[in-house]
Amino acid sequence: MSPGYLVHAHAGSRDNCTSQTVDHLFRECPRFGKLRLDHEFLCGHLGLSPYLLRSLMRKRPALKSYTDMVNSILSDLKKFNNT
Repeated sequence: MSPGYLVHAHAGSRDNCTSQTVDHLFRECPRFGKLRLDHEFLCGHLGLSPYLLRSLMRKRPALKSYTDMVNSILSDLKKFNNT
């Protein structure tokens, strides 16, 4: 997704974020902090890097946590934009 698409999609209109990139949404955006914290906590417990696919693939629960987080964020954005 391009930053222009995300702005058009109103991804940033409910917070004061200046950068609406995919990386920002998955790793920094306060709007999704709870999802991210849960994922990062699990990965920390498992001794894995939370955003490196090679690391996540070592443990099925970590990979599932990441895909659940990403799907939840994308679902929330779709609901917000009625798509």
